[in-house]
Amino acid sequence: MSPRPYSLPNPCTPLEDESLASLITRNAGRYSFTDPMLVVRRLGFDRQLLPAVAGERPPAATAEGLAALLGVNCATLETMASWGTSPNTAMVGGHQVRPRQLGLSLRRGCPRCLSISAHHRSFWDILAVQHCPVHGLPLQTRCGGCKRLVRWKGKRLDRCGNVGCHHDLSAWSGEASLPVPAYITGLDTLYRGGPTATLPGCELGMGRAAEVALAIGGFAIGISKMGRHDSFLRSQGALAHEAMAKGWAALGDWPHGLHCTLDAIREDAGGRGWRFGMRREFGGLHRWLYDVRAEPWATAFNDAFSGYLASQPDLRETPAALRRANSASALRDRHMTATDAAEYLGVAPQKMAELAERENLHLVPPSDAVSPLLFRADLVHALGQRKQSTLMKHEAEAILGVGSSTLRQLLEDGVLTSLPPDERVTHQRLLLRHEVEELVRRALDAVAPVGQGARLVSFAGAMAGRRNASTLIQAILSGQVVPRGTAPKRKGINALLLDSGEVEAALTPPRATMTLLEAAQRLGADLESVRAWASEGFLATTTSTSPFERGTRVTDDALTSFSAEHITSSEAGRQAGTSGRWAAERLEFQGHLPLPSASLSKLYRRGDITSAVLDSLRDRKSAGRAASAAFSFARAVADAVASELGVELQRSSNGFADAERGIYLQVLAGRRERYRSKYAFRFSGRARAQLEGASRGMLALALVEDRSFILLPWSAAKEVVPNSGRYLDSIYFAADARGVVEDEQIATAQRWLPPR
Repeated sequence: MSPRPYSLPNPCTPLEDESLASLITRNAGRYSFTDPMLVVRRLGFDRQLLPAVAGERPPAATAEGLAALLGVNCATLETMASWGTSPNTAMVGGHQVRPRQLGLSLRRGCPRCLSISAHHRSFWDILAVQHCPVHGLPLQTRCGGCKRLVRWKGKRLDRCGNVGCHHDLSAWSGEASLPVPAYITGLDTLYRGGPTATLPGCELGMGRAAEVALAIGGFAIGISKMGRHDSFLRSQGALAHEAMAKGWAALGDWPHGLHCTLDAIREDAGGRGWRFGMRREFGGLHRWLYDVRAEPWATAFNDAFSGYLASQPDLRETPAALRRANSASALRDRHMTATDAAEYLGVAPQKMAELAERENLHLVPPSDAVSPLLFRADLVHALGQRKQSTLMKHEAEAILGVGSSTLRQLLEDGVLTSLPPDERVTHQRLLLRHEVEELVRRALDAVAPVGQGARLVSFAGAMAGRRNASTLIQAILSGQVVPRGTAPKRKGINALLLDSGEVEAALTPPRATMTLLEAAQRLGADLESVRAWASEGFLATTTSTSPFERGTRVTDDALTSFSAEHITSSEAGRQAGTSGRWAAERLEFQGHLPLPSASLSKLYRRGDITSAVLDSLRDRKSAGRAASAAFSFARAVADAVASELGVELQRSSNGFADAERGIYLQVLAGRRERYRSKYAFRFSGRARAQLEGASRGMLALALVEDRSFILLPWSAAKEVVPNSGRYLDSIYFAADARGVVEDEQIATAQRWLPPR
């Protein structure tokens, strides 16, 4: 919710060149507010300081309320405030500057101006301004009474607002006026000329001129590296006036003033501690010019600096200077060392020596090992341009958006050409940049609108089925395949989207073989097993001469022959209605060993796995598939025993009894563990108690899967059943594949039920 707008009854009228903070403070004095922020508190500024109100753009509604409060229009408010169009910009008197060029937190001022009119001028907020443009006096930042920095406190601009001090800031005992420095006059002229005013020659506006003058002047007075504008002014305040004076002299009489400054900088080269090079001659100026070369305003400076270097044949060129140069003609009669040339070209010293010999780069032929090698800067610059016009393989792959194999195919098929070894700057730079970029441009220019019902795939997806990427690119360039769009976040040819139907119709080659993966899908086996059978000779393979069928291949005849001669455990399991693993285990138990192979799926000769064997697998599996099978089998065992005894037995769970004769039969149903040799039975303490209490107890161990049982009287069963004292005990009997118990004594008690 925006604050309710209100206005002062009789606000102060803005004065010429007055800042927003000054106008708010003067209104505070008119209405006797002890703190200027009390004037704007109701607009939502209650937790801010006055410099923040003047320097940080508020919401639009708040700005309109502030204009109404102070009795000014919005345009006037924008001119008085320091609000920039973005967080990285600020404004002063309508001129755009960097925020760090302003010192809004301090009340700097000229005492003579304050005695004439007690208001703060916006021009004083510029940190580069060290003197008054009217009286030439240094701008005061500290109170003459308390000696502390003057902040935006109190309700009078001609008085110190620090606690306990009300010193008159307009009091001045020195000279009434001093000569105004040239840079102050120049900045003031640009300031009053409006936002469009610029310096002749270099065409710099007020804010940029102040920044550039300070940088060049700092190098002129011996500063090796210029940091932030405000940091230098605060840390090197005593040198700011001298730096601005020399920097402004460099901007005047363009470009003669800059050349004179460069001459002065070179005169101090002996004290910089460098033997030779641009750092010795110009300190950090040449590096600063290289760092700002991309700025639009820096073009004039780079041209002036290059022109100066061209007029000084005794200067060696550096890699930075060559990068700044617009052409080789600007470097005529210039030279550079072998180390600088190697750094500029990005090559090793040994390679630089080879290039110098091959390209004849020497300024003078080398005479002995002691003399330094000097190269012609214009020839090194031209060689660097040639290097930039070529690409390494990975650079070409990045532009094309393809991998190394595709690039290799393009080179082999002649879609791209590689430079001969004697024409390469370095051995690795074998591709022409314009040729690679032209290939991408032609492919992207071929994109046409997509039709109804089209199924778009990526460039990589269009190569499914091992299509040749080079062939696909050539089809696109020839118009045989038309791209139908581009994918975002992809580069080069890889960004193309193609209609899969068009690709299939144009580039689907006849196929005489299949891959091992396709063979595995046809067999219903895993890929690793098929690879093993192929390497071991069970599955015949071939090598196709077609470029679209590469690697190990399988023919239809070979696959048919393999299926006719062999059967896998997976296929046997499917026919038996079970898993391939269970089928393999059961076949091994029955004596059907697999062929020697390292495959995951077991392999058998089809002639060994007959229908009878598959039926036995199916019967064995179904015999123990459900608990109901064991329950019904226990009933069949009890019926067989009752028929043999000539009695009728009543069932209770798996216990069967004839109470009148004292007969009790306990049937334990067992299954093979993992469907192998051993049968497992679980004997409970309750069954033991029933058998002990019967006149005639019998124990029947039912082998569910083999439809047989072992009938033992309880007196003989005691020797078989363990008595560990636990509620459940386990009984194990080993049986062969036919279901016959291996224990000969127990086998005599084994009886068989008729098959279902």
